[in-house]
Amino acid sequence: MSRSPSAVLLTVALTGLSLGSADALRAQTPALDAEDPIAAAEAHGRDYPAPEVVWSLPEFWKREPDGTSERLCVDLPSGPTMTRSGEFVIGGIEMPIEAGRQHKIWWKPINSTLEMTADFAAHPLDGGDGEVDFSVRFTTHYTNDTPPQKIPEEAFFPSATTFPSPGRWMVVVTSAENWGCFIFHVEPATEGSGRG
Repeated sequence: MSRSPSAVLLTVALTGLSLGSADALRAQTPALDAEDPIAAAEAHGRDYPAPEVVWSLPEFWKREPDGTSERLCVDLPSGPTMTRSGEFVIGGIEMPIEAGRQHKIWWKPINSTLEMTADFAAHPLDGGDGEVDFSVRFTTHYTNDTPPQKIPEEAFFPSATTFPSPGRWMVVVTSAENWGCFIFHVEPATEGSGRG
């Protein structure tokens, strides 16, 4: 059974603005097929370029997310919540997460720009197999009343993510100087759940 990571590179642009040095900032995909993939991912986080200043979380969020601002791999809680790892926050997840079914997940880089590139590397921690389908696009959450300087802060990646097999799956996500690592607990699909 293969334990090689599945990696997806997604480049999406909302406007004609440019990240400039984004390509130079992206580090190599972590060696997630190492003997200890979590330690390898967290070592990647230590080596990955960090922002000089981390922006504050968007004002429209009502509470602090679970998790940590440190670059550590974070287990997702069993209930729906926002979870932070490093400079990424994810949320909007309907629990439980089931193999083979699409799950809406939004991925929020805290230091955002109007044009973002996201790299996702997924690895099964329990011997699972297959590739994770992220089906990610880029959008912003703002209204006509949002000041222009606030629009990048409120940008995020919505996705329809499918894990191919049950077990624990680790996902490392990077975007410019933002890094995060999340551990998803994926359950076997239940018949007749009506999701997907």
